[in-house]
Amino acid sequence: MVTNTSKGRAMNSELLQKLAKAQTDEERSWIVTESLLSTLSPELAAAVWAAVVPHWFNAEILAALRPELQKQSSQLYTELQALPFVEEFPDRGHNVHDLTRNLMLKHLRQERRHEFITLSQRAAEYFGSTNEQPETQIEWLYHLIVVDREWKGGELWDLAQNWNNNFRVAELESLITALLEQVAAEQVATPAKAEVYYWAGKAKFRVYRTREALELYEAALAFYRDIGDRLGEANTLRAIGDVLQFLDRRSEALELYEAALAFYRDIGDRWGEANTLRAIGDVLQFLDRRSEALELYEAALAFYRDIGARLGEANTLRAIGNVLQFLDRRSEALERYEAALAFYRDIGARLGEANTLRAIGDVLQFLDQNSEALERYEAALAFYRNIGARLGEANTLKAIGDVLQFLDQNSEALERYEAALAFYRDIGARLGEANTLEAIGILQENLTLGLEYCQAALELYTQIGTKYSQSRNLIYFTSEILLELGRQKEAVDALNRAIELAREIPYQIFVEDATAKLQEIQENHEFH
Repeated sequence: MVTNTSKGRAMNSELLQKLAKAQTDEERSWIVTESLLSTLSPELAAAVWAAVVPHWFNAEILAALRPELQKQSSQLYTELQALPFVEEFPDRGHNVHDLTRNLMLKHLRQERRHEFITLSQRAAEYFGSTNEQPETQIEWLYHLIVVDREWKGGELWDLAQNWNNNFRVAELESLITALLEQVAAEQVATPAKAEVYYWAGKAKFRVYRTREALELYEAALAFYRDIGDRLGEANTLRAIGDVLQFLDRRSEALELYEAALAFYRDIGDRWGEANTLRAIGDVLQFLDRRSEALELYEAALAFYRDIGARLGEANTLRAIGNVLQFLDRRSEALERYEAALAFYRDIGARLGEANTLRAIGDVLQFLDQNSEALERYEAALAFYRNIGARLGEANTLKAIGDVLQFLDQNSEALERYEAALAFYRDIGARLGEANTLEAIGILQENLTLGLEYCQAALELYTQIGTKYSQSRNLIYFTSEILLELGRQKEAVDALNRAIELAREIPYQIFVEDATAKLQEIQENHEFH
């Protein structure tokens, strides 16, 4: 007679032999996992295989994934919790820990493909019916991207665009991380893969990680070209142009915008054409080619009006206002801003309304109508807080600080700057953080401390890669403080470096201002 003890010894001996023959840690881990699974009841084993498909599970999820075990789901959920590879998932239930989950998923995808697709389909249906919270929306797309073989990308595009536009960076990055998991496991078709890399680039650019953004966009571009998706190619070329424009590589940005524009025109995408005309206008505005910028904005405006894109029309009116403001045509700028404001209010675009109120505040501030400017800023601030637009809130707090600084209310200005700084750091907006550090530095009575703030800002500008902001900092702030501290050689070095940067952009105004300062230093030195 064979006893249970002898059976157990034979099994252990067989297990040890398999482990001895295994070549890798992964093989050994799978042997141990498979051995444990073989000891479970068929129902519990089926529950385990279902539990590895989502990132977390509970009795309700198990019932959805294994409808044939619905009546036993609560009991099976309890039994699962006793297994060594199951751990608590805070606030949501439990999960199979990563090592075991990844091993089982790999086996499920390769050896039990039909079961994997069936479980993924059920998971997509379950999370799609309960996708009110960000975590369930992410989980829904995580499964949908595998099972939707006719992927059009609309669901991903809508959610990612919403989060990107509202600076919900944490949610967007969590979404991309989840989808890249499926991409890495080779579970995603090329059209969906292209979309994932495109939005991964957007997420990186949102927090100014420009090198990573460019790499991801280039990957997306290759996928779009591989499948002949010309609209995707055009969108990605324009996105790369946006990064290059931010990096002050404006001639390269213009090339890509022009390439994108040709695609949009060729495929008849008038909305993309209008957006790209506006982007080219932004570059030309920065290059002091403002009459050309206005022409392109007007062309974009005509497109938006013709296709009924009222949000695009409002955004372009605001862009025209920005040019007119720079040209000191402030009454005309206010007219455009007021027209844009009316559009935003009419279509319920509260973010656009807040941005335009802030722009109007900027004009009024320049016109020395500071109390009215503060009113607009406070109105914008209320909107930003109400819709949860933390970047807008931070930008407006800084603008209010600028007005208070002009009014010599320095302690109140510093309060606003510190509040803005906390927001920028919390949401990872490094450019805003740098601008605010610079503003705080200017207000310091202690020149050494002021220099520290300005140099901290300069370091961030350098990390981000914005040559414009580096050059501006060196000319108007860092060199000024160095001169006041009597550190003339360092000030001269700063100005020479600013000239180099300005020529690389190129931006002639900075070159002229820095050269004039160097000449003034030289004349003062000769006089003394």
